[in-house]
Amino acid sequence: MTASDAGERDARRRRACWERYRTPLHLTDSIDEEFALGGLSSVAETPDIRVVVLPPDPFSSPIRFDSTTVNWIQETRPSPYPGQQVPWGDRWRSTSQALVSAAVYRDDAPWRRYIALHRHGGIEAAAATLSWQRGERTLHVFSLRHMVAIAWVALDLQRLVAERWGIVGPWEVTVAVRSCGGAALGGFAEGWLEPDDFRSDHRVALETHALHHWEVDEIEPGALINEIAERIENTFGSTSRRDMANRGPFEGSFDPRFGW
Repeated sequence: MTASDAGERDARRRRACWERYRTPLHLTDSIDEEFALGGLSSVAETPDIRVVVLPPDPFSSPIRFDSTTVNWIQETRPSPYPGQQVPWGDRWRSTSQALVSAAVYRDDAPWRRYIALHRHGGIEAAAATLSWQRGERTLHVFSLRHMVAIAWVALDLQRLVAERWGIVGPWEVTVAVRSCGGAALGGFAEGWLEPDDFRSDHRVALETHALHHWEVDEIEPGALINEIAERIENTFGSTSRRDMANRGPFEGSFDPRFGW
């Protein structure tokens, strides 16, 4: 067997392992009404976007959930883009397989947003309420910049986790957008028309749900977030980059002027 053959065999085995891990999360190509609702998402509000990053062996446990890990994960970190950090909540808690920080409005309520560090060293993040009905035609709209921000923060934390624990790729990055069929994008950067503007020639997503995967050797948030933003735009029928301003002080870059 050549080195190339062995490498391809290992890649097939790794991809099968990733899919086996994602199956109970309902993040496989068998898209149905339970799409993206397994695992941690089952105790959260139905997500608009879910991001899951898996190391080469998602069934391993290189990270201990002890005070050292909790102290590290609770450190205040700047946003990877020049704007407000995503408000995940101010308390981390453990589950059997993850340390989680979640935005909740009462103790018995489902999580509105959460970010999690898994024992295997991967990061997961999800958020609800990033879409809404807008306009006289009750158009369903997803906020592009909010979704990009969720993915960007998750990737940046993944980069730090990989460095802190010495976890080496390849990695699988999964981005799921739920219940996007018939919906449009909005929440754009400066200089783009929102879908309820009468001058807008907006398009809508054709798929009920969208599932995207990337396999990368290293976590490079700056490069990956560009691909993720492009893929989200493609899902909704566009090839533009409307998370980036085309005029004003942020022209040509991500426009962080939005709130949570």
